[in-house]
Amino acid sequence: MAIDYVQAGRENLSYKLPDVGGCHVQVRIPGFEEVVATLKRPQTLGDLNVGDLTLKPAGPQGNAVFSASGRNAPAKARANYLRALEAINTGKYAEALASLDKAVAAYPQYAAAMQLKGSVLELLGQAEAARAAYRQAVAADPAYAKPLVQLAQMAAADQNAEETARWAGMADRLVPGAYPSVYLIEASAYFDLNRIDDADKAVRAGIDADPKCIYPGLRKLLGEVLYRKHGYAEALEQFEWYLKEAPEAADISSVQERVQSCQRHVKTTNK
Repeated sequence: MAIDYVQAGRENLSYKLPDVGGCHVQVRIPGFEEVVATLKRPQTLGDLNVGDLTLKPAGPQGNAVFSASGRNAPAKARANYLRALEAINTGKYAEALASLDKAVAAYPQYAAAMQLKGSVLELLGQAEAARAAYRQAVAADPAYAKPLVQLAQMAAADQNAEETARWAGMADRLVPGAYPSVYLIEASAYFDLNRIDDADKAVRAGIDADPKCIYPGLRKLLGEVLYRKHGYAEALEQFEWYLKEAPEAADISSVQERVQSCQRHVKTTNK
């Protein structure tokens, strides 16, 4: 961790080390447990180094965003990976790709570098090359979910239901509960493929993984699944919830029609 100083001017070339003894450094990264390090009173500038900090995944999300294979990357590969990140931050994508290629050449199992290369290529509009990089990352580290998610998202954008279900299903099985949005993608693909029971299972898992209801589309899709199964009363509950929680949604008119249809079916059933 770097500590900012006020640089001494030419009139005063001396400096005083900050008294940070006993201060705590907190590192908070989504998906990982918080790390706290206590600083000692420095005698030299070198004493300001907090040393190596180990990040531990906190639940499935941490495992999803981290590739364990990167731990074994040699220094040369890591240096090129960091250069790529710096180049991306300044918009120098060609330089980033060159650095990532060097990183992978130095360490062929560097899944994180392959995934990052895919992201850069996708940003540049090179979809097929991006897919190839993501697939390479999956092959290098099958326990790394992030490239699986990106492959699923790309397949969904292409409206390729088979590929969407394949990649999204792999991600959800690898890190259950980590990505509610991927359950929505997976369930939607199954629904389009008329695999209604699979859609039912996936969408319910997504709702369980989304306790704060950040993705209301999960409830709407469950309503569609139940409607297809002729469970009109239960479907009505889901559609009415959606109307209440997502009143500004672009598909609100179609959902209102579904509500009316469910009401008619329920009324007929109760006669």
